[in-house]
Amino acid sequence: MKPVCRKTVLSSLAALALGLLIGCTEGLPPGGGRAAELTEATLAQGPRGKVQVVAPPGYCIDRRSLKTGPRGGFALMARCDTLGGRELVNNRRLALITVTTAPMAEGQRAPSLNDLRQSTAPARVIETRTRGSVPLIRLTDAPGTAAALSGEQWRGAFALNGQLVALAIYVPASAPAPKGTAADLLAEVARRTRTASRAAAHSSASGSKATTPQPRPGSS
Repeated sequence: MKPVCRKTVLSSLAALALGLLIGCTEGLPPGGGRAAELTEATLAQGPRGKVQVVAPPGYCIDRRSLKTGPRGGFALMARCDTLGGRELVNNRRLALITVTTAPMAEGQRAPSLNDLRQSTAPARVIETRTRGSVPLIRLTDAPGTAAALSGEQWRGAFALNGQLVALAIYVPASAPAPKGTAADLLAEVARRTRTASRAAAHSSASGSKATTPQPRPGSS
């Protein structure tokens, strides 16, 4: 396996961070009716398996935000009732969660906490955490953040099935700054996405074995 310099990791993270900012909309998305209640979607399908992103409890994926392709995918999540869900979810934070994927270069390693920190410059990092091996940072003064959103946000990143997966959570400017619970939400997205993606890979492998013709007894 060819070694890949640290610059590759940082540039990949920076590109995904830009995608997060471009993908976010001004304020929260308008309601989209009951058909918008989507909690799981495939963002990437590569030779190592798919990235099956899963929303945390109380949140749904905005169907209109979904983008998939060989060069990366994107999904935006919000509290289900803000997307036209059936019930008001009062016990969940009003927030936007974004998930962006991009293929990793051959030999590229999973991002570290320091990689994530450096990729966010010139924003100021004010807190760091690690949840389930996923590095998470809370930052402020990120350029390009929509005016309706708070200047503080959490971001995270991890590697999955040959894809670099970047996460971010934003809250309205009028809401309290995202602290502990916001980091836990990103960690929950990462955990559920990993579990679903591995289950999908296992199911696919089992299906391939089941459809493979078996030799008849006595045949050579």
